[in-house]
Amino acid sequence: MKLWEKIFLCTLALVIAAVDITAFAILSETHRSMVERERNQAATEHQYFSAAISNKVVYERLKGDKILLGKERVQAILREQIGARAEGGGTAVYTDENTLLGAENCKPAVEDSDFREAVQQQEKCLLKVEEYGGHTYVVAGSPLELEDTVYYLFTTKDISDVYSLLDEQSSFAQTMSFVFAGIAAIVLLAVAWGLLRPLHKANFSLRSIARGNYSMRLPAKGSPEIRELSGNINRMASSIEENVEHLRSAAEERKRFIDNLAHEMKTPLTSILGFADILRVKRMVTEEERREYAGVIVEETKRLRSLSGKLMELITAGSTHLEKTQIYPAELFEEIRVAFQPILEKASIHLRYAAGEINLYADRELLKSLLYNLIDNAVKASSPGQEIYLHCEKHKDNTIAFIVEDQGIGMTREDIQKVTEPFYMVDKSRSRKAGGAGLGLSLCLEIARCHGGSLSIQSTPGKGTTVIALLPEGGNGSDEIH
Repeated sequence: MKLWEKIFLCTLALVIAAVDITAFAILSETHRSMVERERNQAATEHQYFSAAISNKVVYERLKGDKILLGKERVQAILREQIGARAEGGGTAVYTDENTLLGAENCKPAVEDSDFREAVQQQEKCLLKVEEYGGHTYVVAGSPLELEDTVYYLFTTKDISDVYSLLDEQSSFAQTMSFVFAGIAAIVLLAVAWGLLRPLHKANFSLRSIARGNYSMRLPAKGSPEIRELSGNINRMASSIEENVEHLRSAAEERKRFIDNLAHEMKTPLTSILGFADILRVKRMVTEEERREYAGVIVEETKRLRSLSGKLMELITAGSTHLEKTQIYPAELFEEIRVAFQPILEKASIHLRYAAGEINLYADRELLKSLLYNLIDNAVKASSPGQEIYLHCEKHKDNTIAFIVEDQGIGMTREDIQKVTEPFYMVDKSRSRKAGGAGLGLSLCLEIARCHGGSLSIQSTPGKGTTVIALLPEGGNGSDEIH
């Protein structure tokens, strides 16, 4: 069942229920008032008839100049009065011995012994409404003292017309309820269709968005609720459009990370291949040299295994769980120097480093990868005989700056803005000849961001480049590049 059908049926049911309940309440109150009025009138007529009998007995006594009328005469007067009231209503009289003295059209009272006993016991006028023989009566009963003798007078008043009127009014109310329900149904259909028309438009827009039309927007007009719904749909469409773009970017990022993985594997493989080649070619290798070369090969193999795992996490999630440990840059720099020694000797470039008494908490393998890439880029940009300076500084804001300076070809301001983009190379022929792919700095930026840090580059064409990786000493930071 559609929403508009539910709204229509529920509203119609509520309207009909409200009308019926209101009509029932009005009819019930009117009927109660009419019954109460008939009861009061029956009580008044009963008291009037009782007083008329008493006056008749007094009149007969005075007329006969007697102190008291005889019992037979009183009972005769009672029978006369019962007969005289036969057309006006039912009447019955009982003696104090509960013997019926006379009755006319008063079966509700004659046959209701409980009511008679209640009147005899309470010694006062009582009223009750009772249905008998398809009619409804008001039965009144009270004690009547005549000539030192107590009698019990009962009268009935037929109020069946009051109940017949209730039935007629109820039937009329039901008929009008059906008529009103039909009219209300037509009006509600028109109102529901008009109110829900904007929802049909919203539904059409959502179907269009689901088919890929993310530029679809709804006009912000109508009631406040419709305007709010339109605004939410528009925001949803904008969010979906942004998410689609984000997914596209994520796909590109994943490809970039895969390229980074292949690029990053090159440096440890180069060290492994270099020291393995030394062991293969060099005829005279001392035990100390063998142990040193084998140790480098083992360490670089371990680093390659660990690094590949970390980079795969970066590929799949765009971030990784950092395994932060305490790092002393002086020890880290010495490891990097030993690993790069074959490459530096082959390129005739000298690496100078300084660390001081500094320590920080970071992921060791990712930090080593960052420095490897910075030094590798510096080597590719430098000429034989030049120098690379690696050092770190602690700033007052509890950040550690890792700085790599070279005396190479340098970069222009435009190159600095693009150099962190994947595959961008300042000197393509020189970089390709050196085995580069333009991914090193993009990976460095990602590693810095993973640590909550930043990467900044300062360079002058022909004079060299300075790259600063600013990392928090043990917490989070910004993710910006200058």
